[in-house]
Amino acid sequence: YPSSGQIGFNYLGRFSAADMPEHLRGLGFTQLFEMAAELDADMPAMSSLEINSAVVDTDTGPCLDVAAGYAPGLLDRADVEELIALWCEALTALARHAEAPGAGGRTPSDLPLVDVAQSDIERWEQQYPGLSDVWPLTPLQSGLLFQSMLNDGSWDAYQMQMAFRVEGEVDPDRMHTAAQALLERHANLRTAFVHDSAGRQVQLVVDGIDVPWQQTDLGHLPEDEREAAFEAFLAEDHARSFDPATAPMLRLTLVRMAPARSELVLTAHHALFDGWSLPVIMSDLLRLYGSRGDASVLPRVRGFKDFLVHLSRQDHEETARAWAEELAGVDEPTLLFPGAASAEEGSSGIGHVELPLGTEEVRGLNRRASELGVTVNTLVQGAWAVLLGQLTGRRDVVFGATVSGRPPAVTDVDSMVGMFINTLPVRVAWSPSDSLADVLHHLQRRQAALLDHHHHGLTEIHRATGLKTLFDTLVVFESYPVDRDELNDANTAAGITFTGIRPSTGTHYPLTVMADADPHLRLNLQYQEHVLDRPTVEVLAGRLTRVLAQLVADPSVPVGRVEVLEPAERALLLEEYNATA
Repeated sequence: YPSSGQIGFNYLGRFSAADMPEHLRGLGFTQLFEMAAELDADMPAMSSLEINSAVVDTDTGPCLDVAAGYAPGLLDRADVEELIALWCEALTALARHAEAPGAGGRTPSDLPLVDVAQSDIERWEQQYPGLSDVWPLTPLQSGLLFQSMLNDGSWDAYQMQMAFRVEGEVDPDRMHTAAQALLERHANLRTAFVHDSAGRQVQLVVDGIDVPWQQTDLGHLPEDEREAAFEAFLAEDHARSFDPATAPMLRLTLVRMAPARSELVLTAHHALFDGWSLPVIMSDLLRLYGSRGDASVLPRVRGFKDFLVHLSRQDHEETARAWAEELAGVDEPTLLFPGAASAEEGSSGIGHVELPLGTEEVRGLNRRASELGVTVNTLVQGAWAVLLGQLTGRRDVVFGATVSGRPPAVTDVDSMVGMFINTLPVRVAWSPSDSLADVLHHLQRRQAALLDHHHHGLTEIHRATGLKTLFDTLVVFESYPVDRDELNDANTAAGITFTGIRPSTGTHYPLTVMADADPHLRLNLQYQEHVLDRPTVEVLAGRLTRVLAQLVADPSVPVGRVEVLEPAERALLLEEYNATA
């Protein structure tokens, strides 16, 4: 093959006596660097200078063996010898430098996922002695951290708190050891979030840090005082915010409630991992508890970095075009609570109103989704779109939805721990004659066309549309897999059992439709208490329930004929209209 340059360079690796075939050992054969053999003078030169090298074992240790071939019509032997001597001198200087105290360090070429300056790297290495890698943020990671920054000390919806109920006598030292091993296993759990000199946010992977850990014993208190003390602890713990620049943005607390019952409280910022990751974290923690922190009992971990590498290889221009096409013609946001967007008051907490769906209603929804050939997620989104359209007087609405963001192209993506989810706009439009079934089918087709573009950032979408926001309501459908057999086996291996979990999570949007399909469909409306009151949300829950009921009863009904008001509400409106007519 023709050479692509004037110098050809081959490094053949390291060879030792162990590389000798077993049947030839002890017969007097010695290592011979075959590239040292003299070449035929008439052989065509592949390049002006050909350098072949390998490391071979000698009596004094490993040695770099180099053979240089050159075209005598172009180069003199003395010039080649001088070049090789200068190269060896440079290699020797590098080796001596590497042996010096404090030598080494990373350069931008060691961090291919980010574009940072050498000065940034050196500054971070001073501030974070355990720095091992630098990654970009996913779009949602950036958004969540931005929202937390805006809270300014108020209730942070993105500071997650999970209280695991543990049955069995827990050894605090073993659980602490397991928590430390968990932190060391998953690099993305020990990241610090900082800005480089150009103002771009990156996450620094820091090795050698201790897991924040504490333990307390409430078992000596009477039961009513014990529960009150635990609630007070949860409130105080949630109020303690994290500093993004200090890794890790998580902590664990073991609370002993009785000799054979404890609560293990994991508090973490949502930027570290999503709900899908939680069963993996639970299983890993239990198995590490059972092994006293020995990670060899677990399979090799697939790191979050694999996902970031995948993201870096996507065609972002094509994705931007897909979203521009999807949102073409959207010139204003769909706001159900227009005053809330400009409210300066910080969050005071999250409220919940559950939709009154009985067993028969849930079966009906599942059956109707199957008959129409749509997912239950599409059915829930379609029902919310119809209600949103009625409440805002529009036939073209946009709301947010959370997608899993786990592309099948990434090996073992289902078992990874990290922040994969993304929040994206869902646009639903219909004509007066379209039926509920038409709306659902059209919605599912539009969403399917965007599956390969779920990694796009909401900020970029806002910028492309020229709007600061597109929606103020969100639909979250939690449908991640839970390997119950694995959790049962992990419980057995640990000798203790996680019997329940009490999560405290939320979003910053005024209203979120939360759907949970495990073990059956459950719906509730999650709302910001400083924006909405419970009676208002209860009315919305009743209206959404009525839309769902009509969808089950007859999906051929035109959207314009869908009834969202209670009979009493409709009668009151008609009475007021007639009184003013």
